[in-house]
Amino acid sequence: MTAVAYGQMVAELVAGQVTSLMDHALSEAVLRRLARELDACSAFKTTIPHLLSQFARNVPRTYDWNCGSLLQHAPAEPLFSSIPADGALRTRLRESIGLTWCLGQFLLRDQRIIDFLEETVALADNPQSWWRAAFSLERIGLVEAVSYLKAALKYQGVPDLDLCLNSLGNEKSRIGILLQSDSRNLEKAIIPRLRAVVGSRSSISGTKEDLLAAVWLLARLNHHDQHIRAALKRLARDQDYEIQFYSLHAISRLGSPHFVDDLLEFLRHDTPHLRVIAAEGLGRIDLPRSAEGLRQRLRLEINDEVVGTITESLYALTNYYSRQNSFIARTVGASENGMIVDKGDKWYGNPSIYHEFSACQDPENVCFGLLQHLLEGAEIVNPIDLGSGTGRLAWYFLEHFAFEGQMFCLDVSEEMCRFLNQRATRECIGSDRIVIRQGAIEAAASVVGEQSSSLAACRTFGLLPTGYAIIMPFEATEGRHVPLHRHRP
Repeated sequence: MTAVAYGQMVAELVAGQVTSLMDHALSEAVLRRLARELDACSAFKTTIPHLLSQFARNVPRTYDWNCGSLLQHAPAEPLFSSIPADGALRTRLRESIGLTWCLGQFLLRDQRIIDFLEETVALADNPQSWWRAAFSLERIGLVEAVSYLKAALKYQGVPDLDLCLNSLGNEKSRIGILLQSDSRNLEKAIIPRLRAVVGSRSSISGTKEDLLAAVWLLARLNHHDQHIRAALKRLARDQDYEIQFYSLHAISRLGSPHFVDDLLEFLRHDTPHLRVIAAEGLGRIDLPRSAEGLRQRLRLEINDEVVGTITESLYALTNYYSRQNSFIARTVGASENGMIVDKGDKWYGNPSIYHEFSACQDPENVCFGLLQHLLEGAEIVNPIDLGSGTGRLAWYFLEHFAFEGQMFCLDVSEEMCRFLNQRATRECIGSDRIVIRQGAIEAAASVVGEQSSSLAACRTFGLLPTGYAIIMPFEATEGRHVPLHRHRP
């Protein structure tokens, strides 16, 4: 485009005419140049309200993306102050994928933007803006996006698994699948469906959005087999850049030795961003070939971002503590479904790691303090900690509560019960004070019969987007909502 053409576009935008952004998607280079022209003549302040006002009506997706890509280069204050505090336009803006995405690009913890993005996750109907708002909050540094979306969807209602698997392109379906990824669902439904989608690019397997979602989910679930690996390798060399990008990112995240040759190949790719992804993946594979390939590329690389990533990956492969942390991360994995008793939830399999994780979640014992307040003055006989895990609640009970009889611990995991017995022995807590039994929660009655006056069970719930924690009712008490202060760093 010529300077005259840019000048004409600027004049039209200042006058409130946005046709140039409606017709077709503009390249990032064009939008960046247009932003510089607007900034040079101090026109952003008057242009931004015109751009946002268009969302009062239905606008094409091209305008949404063009607008978001343009506004990421705007001065922050004129944009932030132009988002209405309430009303119909604010409601419509929550449905914009371009705006919710671009607000995270400023990396500013402005309360107006935080409130807008949190509202979007809580109230938006568009699953794409819902998704992008959470990732903008993550980019700002306030939340981990997927965990935040899980908590939101639990509150809003998790869709049926079959519905999720048949609409992979819907962002809420992806989170719904993660929330239902117990061992049975993974084996019987989720993995077979994802394997079928990535195994074929035909219309039978679904849309391109379904394919990208399946690739993302396989990486997130850390699952691959011979057929999935072959499919990902093929997709990483697809002519469609978006498919190539997502597939290489999945290969990088999976960090399997089966992908070393592929990552070394992409470490020499013409596109710097793909070289970054390849370098990240090699940093997750603790093999001599990974480190040697990174060192060789470091001697030739001229892109600053790639050089930085190679350096970080080499550190991850050579530093002892970094290697230990990586080993734990690979071994334990992430809790996707939040079910601590499901075998598909890998981090529950190591009691020592789980104990540290649990302590970090509530180091000040706030939740136990609330329980203590609820049971204040109650006559307690033979309390039982259901799903006792590593015994944090039971030990808190032993230290802070007056009760008659014994403290019962019930957990379905053999490893957890062994950990509890070792802990009790090490701390010289006799069987007259604590009894540890293996079994399901449903077996609680058979463990203590009618001897227990109350169930001392602390269940952990994800925080709702509104910032409230649910306190479950105990006998002779009422369930109530307790507001929590959300700290803003």
